[in-house]
Amino acid sequence: MADIVKIPYLNPLQFRKVPEGKFACELIPSFEHKAYYTQKFLSSDTLMFQVLLLKNYWNSISYRILDQNLSEVSSYTGGLIGSTEEYDIWSVRTTDNVISSLGEGIYFVELLININSEGSTQDLNFISEPIEVVDDLPDSLMIEYSHDGNEFDVVFFPGGNPANRRFFQLRVEGGLASEGFSPASKDTFYIDQVRDVVMLNSIPFNVYKFTFGPGGGIPNWMADKINRILSLAYVEINGRQYVKNEGAKFEAIREKQYPFAGWQIEMVPADNVYSITEGQGSQLGDFNPDYNPDYF
Repeated sequence: MADIVKIPYLNPLQFRKVPEGKFACELIPSFEHKAYYTQKFLSSDTLMFQVLLLKNYWNSISYRILDQNLSEVSSYTGGLIGSTEEYDIWSVRTTDNVISSLGEGIYFVELLININSEGSTQDLNFISEPIEVVDDLPDSLMIEYSHDGNEFDVVFFPGGNPANRRFFQLRVEGGLASEGFSPASKDTFYIDQVRDVVMLNSIPFNVYKFTFGPGGGIPNWMADKINRILSLAYVEINGRQYVKNEGAKFEAIREKQYPFAGWQIEMVPADNVYSITEGQGSQLGDFNPDYNPDYF
């Protein structure tokens, strides 16, 4: 039989099953330094995530917000947004406004699911890694993402309707250092037998090496999540759409026996522009979004 519950890795939150699952900090090998990470949100951020439920094998699903002491702060039911051949698709409602209703502090998101299993009902609980609502996080990247089809266990187009396209948001510490800017070009040449060269075509563009993670780095689960996001057709970083540079891959900046890492990857803007426009805050290449987020 197919799995009854699927919680996609592309969701912005990382869940573990209760009680047998462990938080990421509990999975760090004993010979490595202990480290802790809380996923940051601004009150203006939108929390959206989905769960796939096998048809006819589930009874109810809801979620609630817990404070640092695991006491309930608020609860929500969410709702169904569509279905596939096998699964019903449940989602947070856009009107839930979960993050904006919370004050500054550390919280957890708990999923409560009741399923039918082996002739009886069973309660399943999943809890997220800790999240932290902060008033300001200047050195951060807001990643908004979607896709051009329903893939990776996520329904981006409920009912196949483009008007219902779903977007997700993930905020992570990081930015673009000055050394992360590289002008480049795609060139085509004609070279004759005596090595005389004529340039037939040249298209200039810029490559940006983004760094994901604060000074202390991010855990592997967050790096995995970002890597999956960068495989999607639509990725905006601080309001500008980017794609991975051809052949680019995630590169870790690690220290031995320390479990977290900073991660870098080369990105190029989805639209190659040739002019400064009235809506552009600064000349391309003459900025550092890590310290000047208003550029975007």
